Amino acid sequence: KCIIILMNLVVFLLIIGLLLFNIKLSRRGAMFYWFFELSHFLMGFLIASLTYLTFSTNNITVILCVIASSVLWEFWEYVAIKFLWLNNFIKKLFNYHIDKQTFNDTLLDLILDLSGAIFFIVLQSIFA
Repeated sequence: KCIIILMNLVVFLLIIGLLLFNIKLSRRGAMFYWFFELSHFLMGFLIASLTYLTFSTNNITVILCVIASSVLWEFWEYVAIKFLWLNNFIKKLFNYHIDKQTFNDTLLDLILDLSGAIFFIVLQSIFA
């Protein structure tokens, strides 16, 4: 039981660390585009891991949690871009810059999130 709690804590801290690192690099958008895409894959992997450890060993549940969190994140970015006052607030408070979204970029982000989750499931099934 303690090992599960410790593993959850480590995965949660990795998620927070990855988010903070993305915020730090957000001002350099185009230069680190590759990293932001890699982050989507890693975040899908980490959220799948956290879901698996916390809620369920059911792969469908893991996939659904990753899809839900991915869609919510993309929706959040859309809303933050759509409302200029919110975008300015985020820039001032967190120094986080959100680039304009395109359909292709959003679709790629969702695919990468899902790919990270599938990679976790494959690894977990091999090493379980």
